[in-house]
Amino acid sequence: MNDTSELIMVAMSGGVDSSVAAMLLLEQGYDVAGVSLQLKSNNEPYGNGYNLKLINRAREVAAALGIPHYVVDLSDIFSQRVIADFCQQYSQGRTPNPCIRCNYYVKIGALLDKIPDFNAGYLATGHYARVLSDENGTHLLKGADEKKDQSYFLYTLPPESLSRLIFPLGKRYKKDIIRLAAKMKLPVSQKESQDVCFIPDGDYKSFLATRMGFTPGKILDKTGKILGEHQGLPLYTIGQRQGLGLASNEKLFVSDMNPEANTITVASHDQLYTSRILLSNFIWRENSIPLDTPGMIVKVRYKAAPAEVKKISQTGDFYLLELANPVWAATPGQAAVIYLGDTVLGGGIIEYGGDAA
Repeated sequence: MNDTSELIMVAMSGGVDSSVAAMLLLEQGYDVAGVSLQLKSNNEPYGNGYNLKLINRAREVAAALGIPHYVVDLSDIFSQRVIADFCQQYSQGRTPNPCIRCNYYVKIGALLDKIPDFNAGYLATGHYARVLSDENGTHLLKGADEKKDQSYFLYTLPPESLSRLIFPLGKRYKKDIIRLAAKMKLPVSQKESQDVCFIPDGDYKSFLATRMGFTPGKILDKTGKILGEHQGLPLYTIGQRQGLGLASNEKLFVSDMNPEANTITVASHDQLYTSRILLSNFIWRENSIPLDTPGMIVKVRYKAAPAEVKKISQTGDFYLLELANPVWAATPGQAAVIYLGDTVLGGGIIEYGGDAA
């Protein structure tokens, strides 16, 4: 975009990334205002004031930059679309990625719907990702900083949302952003964003315990032999080794969770590798790029090493992803995001990982 007269709302968390994003847009001559999200209602037993601290920090940064600052209450949609789903997924023996849903429904989706109330035309965030528009449409690309690239969390965003988004940090590197914040003496938090912002202390067990009961069940090996007892499916995830309480001569990891039978199956490390992954809610962003295009790679978790895609095929309402080399612990509930070079092609939610898929 080139029209510097149109107001840009910057989603500000009080952290270094969103703060520097606002500063960079100001330096480029744009009209900028900050907006923070209230995500905790008074009757929600989580956060311990963490959300309020972030809002106050963002307000301080906005004052230092000399820009207006607003707060939008999205606690209801956050509770319904993110918190409720998070708990439901764990109750079903799955491991969700709430950041992907939050970006789609709340931090970008709902906030984009709100920016016309401020007479703004665009929303900017501190994500390390890029948007490219050409004759073939609007495309989502990786951020230049491979270590900080956050395109994985944005793969569900539709083109019409991307066309109204600005990622000022997309071509920059984290070390430079930290340096700029220090140079301008911005009153930002130097802590990295929380993996799950609504559980700032990282205590999943206590958080889930306030919303659901844990029902103990059996731990089985691959043959169905009972090895022990688990404390409740929400407390475990595929690939977990710690906390199983099993006496065994070999290292055993959670390989499968069956919510109907309330059982957990464990296996050796090598038995968790798979080259076939079944995906639901499949999205293909690039209609001009066929599913059989050579050179595609997939990430089955945000921090996972990329794996080469051999074949993608539809099977009913699902898509089967076949890999050139196996990946370890493909986890139901996590996203598998597919790339060609820097371009995000699409992805889906992992339902099953196994060579018998």
